[in-house]
Amino acid sequence: MRMLNKFWIVTFFCVAAVFLHGCGDSRSVSELLQAGTQSMALRQWDVAAEILTALTEKAPDDYRVRMLKAFWSEMHDVDDTSLEQAVQYARSAADMAPFDFEAQHLAGRLLVKRGKDTAAQIKYLEAAIKIKSDDPATLALLGRVYRSVGLPESYEKSYLAYSKLAMLDGFQRLPELQNELGTLSLLLNNQIRAIRHFQLARRYGAPPVVLLNIARTYDYYLNDPVNAKKYYSEFLVHARNQTELVHEVTKARSRAEVLQRAQPRQPTNTRSSSRRHR
Repeated sequence: MRMLNKFWIVTFFCVAAVFLHGCGDSRSVSELLQAGTQSMALRQWDVAAEILTALTEKAPDDYRVRMLKAFWSEMHDVDDTSLEQAVQYARSAADMAPFDFEAQHLAGRLLVKRGKDTAAQIKYLEAAIKIKSDDPATLALLGRVYRSVGLPESYEKSYLAYSKLAMLDGFQRLPELQNELGTLSLLLNNQIRAIRHFQLARRYGAPPVVLLNIARTYDYYLNDPVNAKKYYSEFLVHARNQTELVHEVTKARSRAEVLQRAQPRQPTNTRSSSRRHR
């Protein structure tokens, strides 16, 4: 009887150990993924670590698990190896799930954050935008990455990406976005369009420096000294008390004076002058 009791006691502890450690969490993979995401959002790192361990045992080849591991590694970015590990997990997940927008976007975003392999950044971000064509975060990242390539065709792609972003509700009135569209238009040798975007940026609250962009476009690209001087003068009025623009103010004032001196003088009306002397 004692041997039997001992057997059942040992069996009980073995079964308990299996459920507590061997079988891991009894929740489904989806439930664990949700719990893991929540614990990371709340910065409950010990809880998240336990959930990741359970997920690795339950579904080591589930792309969603690898995405969660990528988030974990990114949030624990204490050195370069952490971010590199996050990129590897994210790329693995994206390659396993070419149909999943979040997986493609995550891989592209982490690659951009790491700052290497522009071709791979474009690959995953373009895959993401094909799945969800109106995602603002992906459009913004694509615009940024395309511009960084530094070629005319990439500037055009960057302009198109930012233009699609500007068409979304709430984004057209972003002064930074309109200013970026203006800068890209200059890079694409479309000065009239550039001025239009710069003027929209100013209308939507961009800082005075955008007036300098307009002035320089008229001055150096369109050879229009009258409008150039007008916007230089407007810039000087709005920027005179901004210490961070002292250097730009000095250059703008100097250029405005040059344009003023270069303007032809109005011809004197000799007839009216002679009448006044009579």
